[in-house]
Amino acid sequence: MKTLRFWILLLISVTMACMLGIGLFSAYYVIKNNLIKDSQTVNKEYSEKLAYDTEKLFDNMLSTLTVFSKQIPDTMNDPILVEEHLKRLLVSGNHFNSISLVNSDGIVVATSPDVGITGTKLKSIGTLEALSNRAPTVSSPYIASTGRLIILVSVPLWNADHKYLGFIAGTIYLQEENTLQEVLGTHFSNNGSYIWVVDEKGRIIYHPSEERVGDSVNENPITQKVLRGESGSQRVTNTLDQDFLASYTYLPTTRWGIVSQTPYEVVVNPIGGIVLRMFWLAIPFILITMGLAVYVANKVVFPLRDLARFSQQLREHGLTTRPSIPTWYYEVKQLDDTIHAYALEQKMKLDSFEETSVTDALTGLKNRRFMENSKRKWLEEGQEFSGILVDIDKFKLVNDTYGHQVGDEVLQFFSKLMEDTVAREGFPIRMGGEEFLILLPDINLEKATKMAEDLRHLVEVTVNPTGKPLSVSCGVGEYSESENYSDFLKRVDLALYKAKSKGRNRVEQSINKETTT
Repeated sequence: MKTLRFWILLLISVTMACMLGIGLFSAYYVIKNNLIKDSQTVNKEYSEKLAYDTEKLFDNMLSTLTVFSKQIPDTMNDPILVEEHLKRLLVSGNHFNSISLVNSDGIVVATSPDVGITGTKLKSIGTLEALSNRAPTVSSPYIASTGRLIILVSVPLWNADHKYLGFIAGTIYLQEENTLQEVLGTHFSNNGSYIWVVDEKGRIIYHPSEERVGDSVNENPITQKVLRGESGSQRVTNTLDQDFLASYTYLPTTRWGIVSQTPYEVVVNPIGGIVLRMFWLAIPFILITMGLAVYVANKVVFPLRDLARFSQQLREHGLTTRPSIPTWYYEVKQLDDTIHAYALEQKMKLDSFEETSVTDALTGLKNRRFMENSKRKWLEEGQEFSGILVDIDKFKLVNDTYGHQVGDEVLQFFSKLMEDTVAREGFPIRMGGEEFLILLPDINLEKATKMAEDLRHLVEVTVNPTGKPLSVSCGVGEYSESENYSDFLKRVDLALYKAKSKGRNRVEQSINKETTT
């Protein structure tokens, strides 16, 4: 016959096994749901960010074309000068694969680069849309006369008498390297996640696999929701029968949908390993608890055994001396604390994640925080660099004469010129007000001075929002390891002061005397 001790130990063993199974089972589903939710949240935030960046990209394109459109009407009858304008726009804007000037009859006046359509009358969707709208337009993707799938970004041309002359347009080749790829780029996660973009007709206009560009994906559930102007998240099986967790954002301006998606298996596959690690972590505690259970069972059973022996002895021998029998009880709580600790740790990691903003809200340039971060990193790494401190001359007069709104437009105008001039080689930073700093890694004093002079000249000859001449003064210096960063900035600031004291609209160098000696 089984003893009470056996049944107590069996009950404890079965209970512990059931609790462990329920805990691991619950942990599996809790972790799974949390990972899926977190993945959808990350994809949603990422698709919204890219949607914002894409909208901003097209705004910048239209702004660039608008600025240049003011220089075209007076030179429209001079093909050579027009071609020079287009070449400069193509290089400085860095947005388009090609630039075209089309007159009011739809005839191509000039292109850059030459794609062999000059003198041709265009009847493409984008051309007809631009001629019809006579307003800044981002066309729907279409097949151009060159056979390319393109997007046409255009602004109208008007002469001084408000007569419509045609339009200037930049094209984006969707099946080749294009500016959208620079914005969308590679998904920040390397776990198989990626971005794709669909237009209002259900065609893919961006995809990491270029051969997919132009494919129709109207049957995809996400495409159908985007075509209805919806944004959201869901689990979806794509047209290639692949399972994904996807988030999508609708762009009202272009009627596109930006989709960020992650393979479902990538999200859920780690769960098995997590639960297995939890199991192995629990094993030592289970062994200890079983030892304690045996000890408690003995403590509970042995007094009953002593009472039984006493009864037997009493019956057999008539013993009346009652033995001293201690009694006590024991309870154990397990596993819940482990799950709670794991969930708390995961939450703390998510809460501690913050994306620091390093962008000036008005101009879109980097701000002082970026400067401090870059300075700290460069000084630690021994990075050589130069700096250009720039100040817009008589900016207070602009605000007093035209108002602060025009003043803001001037700051934005100048910021755009700086980005077009130095963005490939340096980092334009708004220090505050009308003062800017350009940090130039691996650029010596001579080259930095030339870049400052080019920028000064470009501001002088480019039409700005006030319609009146505008100039800047620049102080240029090269950082030396023999000085600290504050001294370097003071040197460059003195050079800027010198440029202003000599009549403004100048570039002055600052040379570290300790280095030259």
